Amino acid sequence: MKAISITNYNTKRIRQITLGGILVFFLLVGCKKYLEIAPPSNSINMGNVYNENSTASAVLTSIYARMSGTFLSAGPTSLSLFPEMSADNLTLYATDLSYTQYYQNSLAPNNPINFWSQFYTIIYTSNAAIEGLNETKRLNGVVKTHLLGEAYFIRAFCYFYLVNLYGDVPLVTTTTFNTNIQLTRTPIQVIYGQILDDLIAAKALLDNRYLDATLLTETQDRVRPNLSAVNALMARVQLYLRNYTAAEAAASDVINQGTIYSTSIELTQVFLKNSKETVWALQPVKLNLNTDEGNMFFLPSGGPTGNSTINPVYASKQLMESFEIGDLRKKVWTGNVTVMPLGKTYSFPSKYKIKSGSGPVSEYPIVLRLSEQYLIRAEARIMSNNVAAGVEDLNVLRIRAIDNSLNPTDRLKLLSTSMSKDDAIKAVAHERQVELFTEWGHRWFDLKRTGKIDEVMTVVSPLKGGEPWDSNKALYPIPFTEINSAPQLKQNPGYTN
Repeated sequence: MKAISITNYNTKRIRQITLGGILVFFLLVGCKKYLEIAPPSNSINMGNVYNENSTASAVLTSIYARMSGTFLSAGPTSLSLFPEMSADNLTLYATDLSYTQYYQNSLAPNNPINFWSQFYTIIYTSNAAIEGLNETKRLNGVVKTHLLGEAYFIRAFCYFYLVNLYGDVPLVTTTTFNTNIQLTRTPIQVIYGQILDDLIAAKALLDNRYLDATLLTETQDRVRPNLSAVNALMARVQLYLRNYTAAEAAASDVINQGTIYSTSIELTQVFLKNSKETVWALQPVKLNLNTDEGNMFFLPSGGPTGNSTINPVYASKQLMESFEIGDLRKKVWTGNVTVMPLGKTYSFPSKYKIKSGSGPVSEYPIVLRLSEQYLIRAEARIMSNNVAAGVEDLNVLRIRAIDNSLNPTDRLKLLSTSMSKDDAIKAVAHERQVELFTEWGHRWFDLKRTGKIDEVMTVVSPLKGGEPWDSNKALYPIPFTEINSAPQLKQNPGYTN
């Protein structure tokens, strides 16, 4: 599907592109369970899409297929790769200039890799779905309700990432061309208000069932957002807004669904298809692949390569040294390969173990998982001066990370519930790094929201071979093509077009 600028389009053309994208995804990945519904006919126009359950469902399905197959989870614009390179979790081996700019914190507005247009493409599709679903009177009521909930959730998800990558961004909630073409950048707090409104709307429309593509039958596949996915994103948003009581409550809503979710599984099982950790995942849609993360991060015997799309990175020294002695996460979620004849050893993220193959799919890329909710609740409780309860949440994850094959003196220790608030805050930051590394940009966002980015990047950025750290680089630049099309979209400080 062609990426869509928020300014450079007309409504009729966009509707053609949106439907065309749905058709393309059906043709490419029609064998996947994601898409086990009849494809829409070429003769269908967008006004009719929302008159049938199958074609209405296909609109949202096309979003998830896009997220899984061509952006966000996948290599060229992966949120698990580029923000992690910008931070301190990954070391770049490839020589591609567009990658180097992200890695060395020297990003130029004309870099061809950007998230802006990708997110606004999905926002437009979500807006079209919300409008079409609200207007139609012909859909099954259950289907209509669930699809509306999904559309509000996806729009909130996209805006969360936009504001954390770019700062102020245009707020687009309609498909009306004359309105959208005049939009300027909207303050972050207003965008967050819209995110909360969308999540509240989604919460009223969804329940905790996982449904198949018909939206009428429950399934084991956790690939369509449900109520817990909404609560999980709500918890994250409230944490970022420092609304700690609300963050704790939303995280608890997920954690308390004990029959659906659990951390009482081995580390080797966390990233398997439909694991008890999974709140929301994307279903792989590429032939001969499980996850792009596995294909991209898991190093073969030859180590990393100069190819930007095949093993371009390896785990940084900073990440590997962040693990405590006896932490099983280092043993299970990272690997090592020694490349001869020089005998250089490279460490790499190995949460996803399968690089490629034509066998059954056994790993899904997880977008939201239960452990993050424990980390959110821990931080919210500690910041609300309930330190002991917060530390208990951290220990839930540390218990699973104890390597019982070691001598007791060498095992990972539980944290003391009587530690100081300052020490507990540091413990949260540490646990988030060793638990959530190379997952959806968490490290980059954590450094920014906690005010630690200047302290960390002042040291790290020069080690990457780049210029001295500039605080303005905490935000990515608005792509040049957007500024060129809409001069009212002023560039972020520190960048020139």
